[in-house]
Amino acid sequence: MKKYLFSLLLLGAISLLNAQNTGIVAYEKPLPSINKKGVVKTTDGKTLKIEGFNDAETAIFFLVRHAEKDTAGGSNADLNAIGRGRAAVLPKILKKIKISGIYSTDKPRTRNTAAPVAKAKGLSVEIYDAKQQAELVKNLLEKGKGKRYFIVGHSNTIPQLAVQLSLRGTKQPAGNEKPMADLPDFEYSFLYIVSVKKMGEATVEVIRF
Repeated sequence: MKKYLFSLLLLGAISLLNAQNTGIVAYEKPLPSINKKGVVKTTDGKTLKIEGFNDAETAIFFLVRHAEKDTAGGSNADLNAIGRGRAAVLPKILKKIKISGIYSTDKPRTRNTAAPVAKAKGLSVEIYDAKQQAELVKNLLEKGKGKRYFIVGHSNTIPQLAVQLSLRGTKQPAGNEKPMADLPDFEYSFLYIVSVKKMGEATVEVIRF
């Protein structure tokens, strides 16, 4: 028993040392997948089809809150080691999705959540003002037909951005599994998928990663 506990402590110490040396904690949870046809397989084995995925009239948006932050960093906090690990798996989830543009607020934690996807897709991160989301929505909906975008924001902006993009369409999230209120400070695992064709024809799906 003592030998077993010592082994666990040793493994924990090694993991902590690796995290300190690399600045990242490897993400080890199951990931959802999205194939080239827009079929999503969730972490609990369920599948769903992204509405309008192959429709030239439909704009599709992938929205996330920034990953885990350094709580000692104040308003300009960057990601912590766990957050960097979470951000690093986003390109895997979006691997088969052609992204036309990547947007982030101008905070270290949001920029660095967007950065791995930007690097994987060979795109730059465009900065937007979270206080001017209506302008962002207007611009993206005007030019977004048939395109896909990745957007990073905050616990008190991403759910509202999902609503604004969907134009309060016909299929809205409800309940604890698909929250549209501000996200709790401890919640970093939601990926919103918003499909917008036109007024009254929008869907919002929310999956975990």
